[in-house]
Amino acid sequence: MSSLKGQEDATPAPLAISHAEMNAAIDKGDAKPLSQSHGWLARYLNAWWVEYEGGWLRVIDTTAARDLNQVATRLAEVNAITERAANDE
Repeated sequence: MSSLKGQEDATPAPLAISHAEMNAAIDKGDAKPLSQSHGWLARYLNAWWVEYEGGWLRVIDTTAARDLNQVATRLAEVNAITERAANDE
């Protein structure tokens, strides 16, 4: 997964953040949803986050985080193929 602005800091991320904090991070480009259809999962502060009614929780399970990284990579590859095909038309 490519790095996003504001993610160079090695300080551990909190376990939970508010909706307002995540919304601000997305607006600034510091956080990125997994995809348009998976907006309840986002990459922020070098970690994956899942949305719940009270805010966002950091994914702390290493297997789940690894799986999300793999999905993000595959989605990026599919998006690149789709964009190339659209440009070739």
